[in-house]
Amino acid sequence: MSDDGKLIHQLMSPKKEVMKIYRVTLKYSVSDELINLLRNGVVLHDDPVAVKAVLCEKVTENVIDLGITEGKYHQVKRMIAAASNRVEGLHRIQIGALNLDSLSIAEGTFIYLTEDQIGLLS
Repeated sequence: MSDDGKLIHQLMSPKKEVMKIYRVTLKYSVSDELINLLRNGVVLHDDPVAVKAVLCEKVTENVIDLGITEGKYHQVKRMIAAASNRVEGLHRIQIGALNLDSLSIAEGTFIYLTEDQIGLLS
């Protein structure tokens, strides 16, 4: 969350290609087919252009890390649905090179980022 419009635009604009990585818990098991579909691109029901995951890695039997650089409306959920699975849990774990695990933020709280941390975002 930020009130810096320029920073938000830089992070969210598809043209800037800032990677956002999500930890996704799925209803059904992760298969090689699912991973390949997401990496090669799936067509969303309202957009004829396929969207691809920049990164897609299996974490556990029902969890993947999924990286995208776009940010269409509910894109991750819609990509998973187009690949015949369902999202049960979704958490953004990284933006650019800034990983949330490195910040030690308690759930439901916030911190102010340092200039160095802000630099990792883009």
